[in-house]
Amino acid sequence: MRLCFVTVGATAEFKELVETVCSEPFFKALAAKGYTHLLVQYGWHAKHIIDDFLVANPAGSPAMHGLHFGHFDFCDDPKYWIGQCMPFELIHRELGLVICHGGTGSVLEALRAAPRLIIVPNPHLADNHQQEMADMMSRLQMAASSDVKNLIATVGQVERRAGDSDFLRSFDYPFREGAMGEQLGTLD
Repeated sequence: MRLCFVTVGATAEFKELVETVCSEPFFKALAAKGYTHLLVQYGWHAKHIIDDFLVANPAGSPAMHGLHFGHFDFCDDPKYWIGQCMPFELIHRELGLVICHGGTGSVLEALRAAPRLIIVPNPHLADNHQQEMADMMSRLQMAASSDVKNLIATVGQVERRAGDSDFLRSFDYPFREGAMGEQLGTLD
């Protein structure tokens, strides 16, 4: 099993991200990289996007490219789903990917769990705090940053460069823990 978990968070809508990940090209890109499952937390305003995709592409259709697809609006504790992106040999689970909006809570939860992370800032918010967070994490090489338009290419880049020690150094968990303490201070 290899999971890609996508979260838009709990407060602001981000329909463009949901539309991008609920598309045949995105499913194709994930399948080509060995993913078996896609789970999308879509928030308050995007259920119709999920429903429309599933009507046009029922389970097992060619557009799914063999991926298992799950979705939900909200959950109290995204840490569980983020943790499902971590490898676990006993049950044959491989290292997965988290794609999240640039909200501080979601980003820090994903960084604590240490899966691969792509931050997609929501451009519709009043200020640019999500872009600032994504830029900082990218500069620190703790996450990749992307916009919706380039998300598929960014997934490919993260997968191609996963073993490159100069790219997303945070895949080395001891480094991540030390870097987060030094760069961000105490998180609890």
